[in-house]
Amino acid sequence: MGPWPTRIQDRIDKMFERRVATSADAIVGITEPIARDFRERYGCLAFDIPSGWDRADVDAAIDGAAPPQMTQGVVNLVHTGSLSHPERRNPRGFFKALELLVETDPSTADQLRLVLAGELTTDDHAILDALTPAVRSMVEVLGVIAHPEALALQRAADALLLISTGPHRQVVTAKLSEYVLTGRPILAVLSENEAARIVCETQTGTVVAPDDVEVIAEALRQCIDGRLAASFQPRGLERYVQPAPAKEFADVIEAAIASRRMRLTQHRVTPAG
Repeated sequence: MGPWPTRIQDRIDKMFERRVATSADAIVGITEPIARDFRERYGCLAFDIPSGWDRADVDAAIDGAAPPQMTQGVVNLVHTGSLSHPERRNPRGFFKALELLVETDPSTADQLRLVLAGELTTDDHAILDALTPAVRSMVEVLGVIAHPEALALQRAADALLLISTGPHRQVVTAKLSEYVLTGRPILAVLSENEAARIVCETQTGTVVAPDDVEVIAEALRQCIDGRLAASFQPRGLERYVQPAPAKEFADVIEAAIASRRMRLTQHRVTPAG
């Protein structure tokens, strides 16, 4: 979130934030950078607990949903949701890598398809229109589809494309939870943020920097030749999937209650005269 329109609003916002942070018995952030920020700025007790992904909800949504048709005999790399965002998602490095891939090996244009499901902005259309004909032919635009169909599309994909760029280190998108729970390898074009850490930690995909065009192109080659799929060995997902986050949150609540009771007891004790 950016600054408020006026300085007085910024000062009031910071005042209320400090009051809440310093008076709370415990603070919970959904990522470690958020919790660490509160600890460093206010010296308060702050924990990071993932927001929690519900596998049953994803499975229930997919049950009975039919994914849109994809091209057979090629590797389908699927991206769902909005493609770009002024501050959070810049796909230009990825498309440069796609062009480099085809330029260095034209046969890849017949081996890979990028499937886009979601609303495209004017900027998105401009990016696609600027692609070379060979690369543009690799992109299949499905438009907006229902959420259950999008989940089914993710599960039917050969690999999933995740893009998150910019300076926001605390970023963990809802899309990441869907991608992980649909069980497909992720090509993650990410800045240095929490989403990148989680993908690496859980071995659910490969992470590449959004401005490293040659490395992204190599990751695309790994999608085509099967190396990305072979490296997909998920581990340590338990902390991110319900009910583990709910239990962790309950433990923090119990610890906060116990701490408050202890302080209240100490205040009631009258020192010996």
